[in-house]
Order: sequence, then structure tokens, then C-alpha cells
Amino acid sequence: MKPFFTPDLYPALIGEVQSWAGTRFSARVGGRAVKGVKADCVTFVEAVLVNLGAISPLVFPPYVPFTGGPDMFSLMVGVVESVPTLEKVMEEKNPASLIPGDVLLCSTGAAGHHLALFVGDATVWHCIDRYGVTETSVNDPIVWSRVRSIHRPIRITR
Repeated sequence: MKPFFTPDLYPALIGEVQSWAGTRFSARVGGRAVKGVKADCVTFVEAVLVNLGAISPLVFPPYVPFTGGPDMFSLMVGVVESVPTLEKVMEEKNPASLIPGDVLLCSTGAAGHHLALFVGDATVWHCIDRYGVTETSVNDPIVWSRVRSIHRPIRITR
């Protein structure tokens, strides 16, 4: 399988995530992120990948953010792993192995799930409570220490 994001698509990826900068965090978006208005970590990553044609819109299980601990993480793993154009690539957890477009599935906070999107230059974008859609370093121990799996958008060739 070939990665969806090739070097010629990196500028589009960066432009798309930057166009979401400052979108406020909203806990109960329910699959309906709106650029410049509201998103959560999952719907932000989904919207970027859908807008760029890397995945189809996700089908979310009914869940309530900020409750449930490990059960909520299991639901998120199920959603991410059900996407046929996202391939689990984490063999050895190493930030040097990331390529732009990789989705980081993390365990953090009471709900036990978080998604972030790697865009290159050791940078991830995600949507968090106090800052909304923002960028940070993948090497930030608060991010990297919580990565549980890495999923890469791929091109399915027939």
C-alpha cells in the first residue's frame, strides 16, 4: 500500500490544518466539526482527512466525552481501525518514522482517547480544550508519551 500523502500533497495538508487554526474546542461536536467555529480532536482530524480526500466520513459510535476511561479508548480504536484507508503502521514507537498525514491515536484524559495529526517538521496539530485547534511538537512528552498507535492514510490500488 502506498501512503496517501506524497511530498507533492504536503503543502495541501499543511494549508488545510492551518486553515483550522484557532477553531474552538467543543466537547459534543458529534461528527460535525465546522472550520472556524467548533471541533474536537476526532472531528478535526476527520475533517482534514475528508477534505483532502484521504478518507470517507467516519461513522461515530454514540459516546459521551469525558466519561468511561478505557471503554471510550476501545471505541475510538474501533472507529480508527474500521477505516479501510487508514493502515496501522506503528511497529516501533519512533517519531522519526512518522510521515506527514500520520494519525496519532493517544490515550489521555478521562475519556481515554485523543487524535492528533502529524504534518512534518516534528509538528502535530490537534484540538484541545483550552486552545482549540493548535500545533505542538510531536516530541512534547505530553503528546508522545501517550501515543498508543499510529495510522497512515493509504491509497488502495485495485
